[in-house]
Amino acid sequence: MYYVQLLSWHLVFRLTALKRSLQMILISNYTGRIDFDNPLSPEFGWPGCYLIANFEGTSINVKLHDYGDNYFYVIIDDGAPSLINLTPGSATYSATSGLSDSVHKIQLYKRTETQEGKAAFTGFELDDGKGLVGSPARPLRRIEFFGDSITSGYSVDCTCNTGDAEYKNNYLAYGAVTARSLNAEYHCISISGIPIVRAYGSENDMPNNNYYRHDPSDSGSHWDFGQWTPHIVVINLGQNDKWSSVNQTDAEAAYLKFGLVLRNHLSPCSYNICHW
Repeated sequence: MYYVQLLSWHLVFRLTALKRSLQMILISNYTGRIDFDNPLSPEFGWPGCYLIANFEGTSINVKLHDYGDNYFYVIIDDGAPSLINLTPGSATYSATSGLSDSVHKIQLYKRTETQEGKAAFTGFELDDGKGLVGSPARPLRRIEFFGDSITSGYSVDCTCNTGDAEYKNNYLAYGAVTARSLNAEYHCISISGIPIVRAYGSENDMPNNNYYRHDPSDSGSHWDFGQWTPHIVVINLGQNDKWSSVNQTDAEAAYLKFGLVLRNHLSPCSYNICHW
C-alpha cells in the first residue's frame, strides 16, 4: 500500500512537471534577456523583460518566485496594466477573472530594475479543462536600448527622486513607450546611475562591465547576441558622468568605442542612435 502511494505521488509529480513543460513550450513570446538555465523557471533580471501568451477561459493566475523586491504588470487583451507587488519567495497571484469564456491574451511585464533582483516565472493556473493555445505572432520590428535611470523608468510613478521599487516603472519609460508605438519588440539594458565613462568615483560603466551580461547580477554570464538582433540600437548614456567631470572629448570617444563594439556583435543592418 505504501509503495502504491509513493508511485501515485511520483506520477502526480511527473504529470505536473509535464504540464508545466507544455506551458513553457507554448509560451513562445518571451522577450528580453531572460535566463533559461532552468527552462521550467526562467528568470527575469533586466527591466522590461516580458512574456506574452494566449489562454482559454474566464480567469488566469500567475506563479512567480521573487528573489528581491519586484513589481510586475499584467496586461490582459492589450488593456490597462494591473499591478502585482511580489512577495519574497514563491506565490500565486490572481491576474484576472470574470472574462468571457473564450481565448484571451496575457502579457507579464517586469517593471522594476536590476537593483530589485530577479524574479522567476513558474507557470500559469487556468480554469479546469482550459489551456494555452499558442502565442501571438512576433512583431517584425526590433529595438534595443542601452541606458541609465531615465531608460529604466526610475521614479516614473511619482514626482519624487527616490529609489523605492514601487515608483519604478519601465513600462512607462520612453524606450518602452517608443517600442509599443512602433509595434516593435523591445530589449532594455539599463541600470540607474550607470555611466558611459565614469560616475560617482566608480569604474562600473556600461561599455566595459554590463552591456554583454545575460544575467545582470553575474559578470561572468554572457548574452548570445545571435539570439536576437535589433534593427535599431539606442544608446542614451552620459547623464551620470557629469558627477565625475567627464569632458566632452572623453564622452564622444567612449560613445564611438561602444558603438563599434555593438556593431561587431550585431547585424550590419542595425542602426545606432546615440544621445549625449
